[in-house]
Order: sequence, then C-alpha cells, then structure tokens
Amino acid sequence: MRTPFLTCRRRHVKCDERKPTCVNCSKKARKSQYATADTQTAHNRTHEKPRLSPLSQIGERLSHTRGPASSPKNYYDTPTGSLDNVEYAAQPLEPATSEDVVSPFLATLGSVLLDADSIQNCPDFQLHTTLIEPLEDPEQASYSPHALRVDHQIKLSGAEISIFQNYVDNVSLWVDSFSHDQPLHRRVPILALRCMPLLQSCLALSAKQIDLIGLSASYGLREGDSVRYYRLALNAIRKLLLHPGSAHSDDILAACIILSTYEMIDVVGESLGSHLTGVASLLQTRQVYGNVAGIRGSCYWTWYRHETWAALCTGRRLSLDETYWQPEPLDSFDHLTPEEIANRVIFLFGQCVNFCNDDTKLIPEADQTSGVREQKAAVLSQLLDEWKTKLPPSMTCFASEDPPEPDTGDVDTFGASWFLFPQSGQF
Repeated sequence: MRTPFLTCRRRHVKCDERKPTCVNCSKKARKSQYATADTQTAHNRTHEKPRLSPLSQIGERLSHTRGPASSPKNYYDTPTGSLDNVEYAAQPLEPATSEDVVSPFLATLGSVLLDADSIQNCPDFQLHTTLIEPLEDPEQASYSPHALRVDHQIKLSGAEISIFQNYVDNVSLWVDSFSHDQPLHRRVPILALRCMPLLQSCLALSAKQIDLIGLSASYGLREGDSVRYYRLALNAIRKLLLHPGSAHSDDILAACIILSTYEMIDVVGESLGSHLTGVASLLQTRQVYGNVAGIRGSCYWTWYRHETWAALCTGRRLSLDETYWQPEPLDSFDHLTPEEIANRVIFLFGQCVNFCNDDTKLIPEADQTSGVREQKAAVLSQLLDEWKTKLPPSMTCFASEDPPEPDTGDVDTFGASWFLFPQSGQF
C-alpha cells in the first residue's frame, strides 16, 4: 500500500488520493491524513528490499511485526481499565511513535490466512516453525504464546464487560440471523471467556459496531479501540494458525469469521471483501461446508453472505462456487427450519451473482460458451422456481398492503408484507 494517504494506508484500502478528502474518507466522515513528499520518499526508500522466496517473505513479515520488549508506547493506547486488567497477556501491537510511521508489514486477515496455508503446504514446513517465537520478555506473559485456551476464566474490565455484552445481546444475534442453532450467539461467548483471540475478535467487532452507530462515548470507547482489538486478535491468530493443535479448532474458525464480519462493515469501495479469498482458503482446507450444525456450519453461511455481497458490489466472482459444495436436492422443505430454507435461496442468489460476473460473457467469438451460459441460466431459473414451489405455509406471506397511491406524496414505492419469520422475506 504505497498511497501517501495515511488513513487509507492504515486501513488497507485503495485510495483515489483526492485532496483534501479522498472518497473513502468522505464516505465515513474521516479526516484524510497524508504524508509529505519527503516522508513518502523516505518511506519508499527505507522499505526497498530484494525479492525473497514466499517462505522467507512470511518470516520477514513475522519478524517485523514483533516489536522488542522495550518498544515505544503503542499509538493505540490501552484505555483505562482495558486489556491491562485481563489475566492473560497478549502480543502487543506494532510499535508506532507517530501517525506518520506506517509499517508495510501490517498484516490483514486475508494475508494472514493465505500465508498460513502457504507455510503449511511447504515441504520443509517443520524446519521453519522457529519463525514463530515467544515474546521477548517471558515475564510479561502469563501463558504460552502458542496456547489456544487458558484454564481459567479471563477477567474483563468494566468497560470491556459492556462491550462484550453488546456482542452477546446485539451483534451475535445479527450475525447468526440465518443459523437456527445460533452458535455465534450461544456457544462463542462461552468459548471466548477462555480463549483470548476469540474474545478480542468479539470485542473488536462489537466496538466497531458501537462506533458506527455513534455510541462510542456511552461505552467509553476512544478512536482506534476497535482497530487495537482487531490487531491483537490477528497477531494471536497468525501464530495459532501455524500450530496443528490449534489451527483447526472451532475457536480460531469463529474468530476469523468474526474478524471477517468486522472487515465487511468497515471497508468500502473496491477493497470490499478483499480478505474473503483468505477466508475461503481457510474453509476449504478445513472442509467446512454448509450442511453441518454448530460453529462450522454457521461460519460457512456467514462467509457465503459476505462473499455474495462483496461479489454483488465489486463485480468479481465468488472464491468458492457450487463445485466446492452445494445443498443436497430435496423433494420437500417441510422438515427444514426457516433458516435452512432461507440459506438455500441465499445460495442460489450467490450463484446468480456469480453467473452475472462471469468474464466469459465478454468474449464475442465464444459461441460455444454462449450456449453453456444459456443452459446455466435455464438451470438457475428452474432451481429458483423449485425453491418457491417447495415453500411450506409457514414461510409464505400472511398479510400485505398495497403501495400508496402516487398522489399521496408518500415516498414509499413498495407495499408492506408480513411473514411469520423474518428469514422468510427473501423473495
């Protein structure tokens, strides 16, 4: 990320570099901050390095994201009563002495997940586990830096209890809207109280949501607190992904999906969903499908909604389509829950978006490809019709109102419809 606009560079999004305020910052009412020409030149010259092998690049990145024990105070200070009071030491953020110091090694969720898969697929992976080193000062940590869980409940400060409660009462229910067993609401908070990376992910997403609805002051949050929790969680996840004992745990999978949700409500523009390829790689290597209950199934469908929305907004194709997994055909939906029925049409919607974003439609000489696309369109249309005909009575609209007359001055153009379950209002 070489843009001189520091705000966009820190958030890992593309920038149109329009002054005084770029498009990304104007959408979120942020103040654009950019480096001077001298600062940018020095920054580029400082970080010119010879090309390294993929494994060496990962090691280089890990070595730079780990600061010395005597590093300067973090830019995102820990607020009073925050993680300092938690009985579980966490890897500190990358040190920064001013807003003009921006590390090129700041990892993103997508890069961390892809890097982990790259290392594990290397033939000499076992020779490089020393890349993941413990903290410089062992006395600062009350746990193994590779530990996934602790044997005691993590203590939260008063402010963090409020943030965590917002996750439990509000955010988790929203994320779990299409999971009938609601594992991100019912199971994850219990796991998070003994798993610091998962807890930090919950706090990051909750803090971001609080900030977006304008209630930061009520919760005692300062600017950048959500980013700080995000960085802490990502630092821990980066290490745990390289250890077989923790890499395939539901705790880490849930933490990654929660951070993915953070990215989806924080990033705008062309960079929306740029992390989702990494999440797809995580799901694929762990064989996570949508036909299972619990955290794994919920994570698949949460990712699929993220992926479909990003594809719809950016015009790119889904990372995983029906060739990876698709719902099993059924003669009747009578035995399915409203969430399961809704997920089926969300899956079809994602395939329709994928079909529309197929680049082969732009090739004029591909007559054979055109015929294949026509067949695919017919199949999708048939599947949508079958989904509608199989809907049980509980999923149909039970009351509706016609739209208001045009001369009433009402701006509403659609009539109101009521369903027994909110998941029913898909089409």
